[in-house]
Amino acid sequence: MTAAPILPERHEWTVDDLGNLPKDLPYELINGRLTVPSPTAVHQDFCVRLLLALEVDHPPGRPARHGRRAIG
Repeated sequence: MTAAPILPERHEWTVDDLGNLPKDLPYELINGRLTVPSPTAVHQDFCVRLLLALEVDHPPGRPARHGRRAIG
């Protein structure tokens, strides 16, 4: 699994700019704008199942925490 890349800020992209990006991620260049597709249905399904599995053992009435932030 590849982490989402941090892309450089550009007002307009060219085909030459794409050569500097990671090769293992899908990109589209549409009218000078770089488009990165949304996660797949399989990815979304996995995230929902993971959330539901974590909630099973979570004490009711207490928000889940990630670091110092409450989740949900």
